Amino acid sequence: RGFGLRRVEGQLSRSWNVIGRLRPGVDLAAAQANVDLLHTRYTHEFASWIESIGSPAHPVVLSPRYQFSPRVASTMDHLLRLLFVVAGTVLVIACANVALLLLARASARSGEMAIRGALGASPWRIVRQLLTESLLLAVAGGALGLLVATWGAGLAASLMPYAFGVRFKPDASVALFAVALSVGSTLMFGLTPAWQLARRGVMPSLLRDPRRRASAGVRDALVVVQLATSVILVIGAGLFARSLLSARGIDLGFDPARKLLVSVPLSNAGYGAADGRRFVREVSDRLTGLAGVTGVSSTLVVPFSGAWTEEIRGSGSRYAEIGVEVGFNSVGDRYFAVMHIPLVSGRAFGTSDAAAAPLVAVVNQTLARRLWPGEPAVGKTVLWDDRRLTVVGVVSDAQYYHIGESPQTQLYLSDRQYFEPYPTFVVGTRDGPETLASAVEERIRAIDPDIVIHRVQALTDVVRGETARYRVLAILVGMFSGLGLVLAAVGLYGVQAFLVGQRAREIGIRMALGATQREVAGAVLRHGILLAGIGIGIGLVAGLATARLVEGMLFGIRARDPVTFVTVPLVLLAVAVASSFVPALRASRVDPVAALKQE
Repeated sequence: RGFGLRRVEGQLSRSWNVIGRLRPGVDLAAAQANVDLLHTRYTHEFASWIESIGSPAHPVVLSPRYQFSPRVASTMDHLLRLLFVVAGTVLVIACANVALLLLARASARSGEMAIRGALGASPWRIVRQLLTESLLLAVAGGALGLLVATWGAGLAASLMPYAFGVRFKPDASVALFAVALSVGSTLMFGLTPAWQLARRGVMPSLLRDPRRRASAGVRDALVVVQLATSVILVIGAGLFARSLLSARGIDLGFDPARKLLVSVPLSNAGYGAADGRRFVREVSDRLTGLAGVTGVSSTLVVPFSGAWTEEIRGSGSRYAEIGVEVGFNSVGDRYFAVMHIPLVSGRAFGTSDAAAAPLVAVVNQTLARRLWPGEPAVGKTVLWDDRRLTVVGVVSDAQYYHIGESPQTQLYLSDRQYFEPYPTFVVGTRDGPETLASAVEERIRAIDPDIVIHRVQALTDVVRGETARYRVLAILVGMFSGLGLVLAAVGLYGVQAFLVGQRAREIGIRMALGATQREVAGAVLRHGILLAGIGIGIGLVAGLATARLVEGMLFGIRARDPVTFVTVPLVLLAVAVASSFVPALRASRVDPVAALKQE
C-alpha cells in the first residue's frame, strides 16, 4: 500500500513490533528498495531525535520468511557456531580413534596380507580391499549416526531457549553430508594404515619381524591428539558449567520461588483507570482468600520481561535541572513483601496512598545514592513531568532487565496513584504455583467472564529463561565433551591393550628373567601416564590460548578460570590411569611359559 511518515504528537514509544505482508506478485527486491528509501527519509527527518536517544536507526531488512529478532538471531548464530566447532572437535577425536583401530587391525592382519602378496596381489589391490572394508563400516556408521540424529535433533532443539515451531529431522542434504563425512573421514584416516600394510615386504611379515611392526610412534601420536582435544572440550564444558552455576547462584534481589504470574491486559476489555483500579483490588482480595495463597500484589513491569524508563529530577540534587533516566514501575501495596524485596528505610505503599492523596514514590538504593549521596532519601522530592512525588521508602536493589546487570536505578509508584491497564498479578503460593494456576484463572474470570488472560507463568520459569543460554551451552557442550572423553579413554585403552598383546613374548621373557608383576604393570601404567601427560599439557596450552574466544558467552567467571584449569587436568589424568589399569593388570598376569610358546 506504499509507505509514509507522519509525526505523532504527544507520547512517543520505541516499542513497536511491525509485521508486513507483500502483495501477491510484488518483487522482494523492489520492496526492499522502497524500505531503504523510507529509512533514508526517516534518519534525515528525525536526525535530532535519533541523536538525543543515543540509539542508531537500524536498517530494516525484508526476508521471505519470518526470522527471529536481531538479538535472538545473533545469540543463536554464536551458539550454533560454537556447537559446530565442538562437533568438529569430537569428529577429530573419533577419526583418530578409527585410525588407531585400523592400525591395530592392520598389524594383526600383516601375515594374511603377506600371503596375498606372495600369491601375486599387488599393493594397490590390497589397499583397495582394505579401503572397501573400511567404507562398508563407514556407510554403516553414517546410517547409524543418521538414526541417532533423527531422534537427537529434536532433543537438542528442545534444549534451546526459543520456540521454533517446526520439527527437526535430517533431510536429504543432511543425509548426503553425513554419508560424505563418514566416507571422507574413513578415506583420510584409513588410507595410511592400508598403504603401510600393503607396501610392507612379504618376508618380514611372514617372519613376523618385530622391527616391521606398525609404528608405535604413530599410535602414540594419535592418542596424544585425542587426549589434547579432549582437554580442550572438557575445559569448555567446565567453563560453561561454572558459568551456569554462577548465573543460577546470583542474588536477584527478590525470591522467585513459588510465585505465579498472571497478566491481564485490561485495555482490550475496555477498562478505564477507575474501573481498572477496582478490578485489580477485587482480584487481589479474591485471590488472597484462595487456599494455598500466601500473598497477592500487582506490577506493571515483570522482571526480565521488558523495561520502562522515565526521566525524573531530584530536588536538592545535582539532577535537579538536567534530569536522569530511571527504571520505572507501578506496583501494588504488598509487592515488596510478596517478592521478598527488603525495605531498607521508610515504608512501603499502603491503602492511604489513594488516587486523591499526595503522590508518593519508593526508590531503590542505587537511585537514592545517585540523587542524594550520603543523605537520607526518605522525605525528599522527585519531579516527574508536572508531578511532584515524595519519597516514602527505600528498598534494596534487584535485577530488573538482565541477569548480572550492573546496579540500575529504579523508581516505584503505587498503582493506586498511577495506573496503566496492563497489570500482572504476582501470586505467592505455599506449594508449587502450577497447582493453583487453574483456580487463579477461575477466580479472575468469575469477576469478568469476558476477560482475556494473557499469561499464566511461574516466576521461576521467567528466571530460568534468562539463564537458558548458559544451560544450553553447559548441557550440549558437556554432552559433546563427555563423548570426546569416552573416545579418548577408549583410544588409550586400545593402545595399551594392543601394546600388551603385541609384547606378550617380551613380557614373558622379562618375567622369566625375574621381573615382578608390579614392575610389569608399572611399565604399562607409566606409558599411559606419559601419553596422558603430553596430551594434557598440549591441551592446556591450547585451552588457555582459545578460552578468550568464548569469554563473551560466560557469566560471572573469567575465561581462564583457575578452578576449571586445575580440575580438568586432574580429571583427565584419572581417566588415563583408569584406561591403563586393565591392560596393566593383564600384563602383570602374563604366563611366561605360555608367552614363550606363542612363537
